[in-house]
Amino acid sequence: MVISSLSEIPFLLYANRIFERIRLTHILLVSSAATAVRWFAFSFLENPYWILPVQMLHGLMFIVLTVTMAMYINREVPKELKASGQTLNGLLNLGVARIIGSFFGGFASEAFGIKSVFYFCGWIAVACAAGIAMIIIAGARQRSAGRELGA
Repeated sequence: MVISSLSEIPFLLYANRIFERIRLTHILLVSSAATAVRWFAFSFLENPYWILPVQMLHGLMFIVLTVTMAMYINREVPKELKASGQTLNGLLNLGVARIIGSFFGGFASEAFGIKSVFYFCGWIAVACAAGIAMIIIAGARQRSAGRELGA
């Protein structure tokens, strides 16, 4: 838990600079790739001491997603709905998702083993990264088409 918490500090210290220079979707892509690496590493590790350095990837996962989603809502949601948007995000990510994930994760761990669950979660993260990559590509195409029409 200490390693997880400490790994979040660099992002928190440099978040404003990162957001100024890098698009939110690109930050989410890096975060989802780090998530996939972390889950796959957990699924393959045999030596428990290797969990400690892999746990440092948590800093590219949880806090990046949490802060980036808050920034996205703050930028994209109309002013009168921002508080509701942030509340819904918190409810879904920190409430409902954890309850559902804990229930089904526990069931899956008992049925298939924790390493299989980590492996499956790795593939879910890969699918998310692929989805984000498709969004980035589609956005680049739209911007390119917009420039061509404007020229």
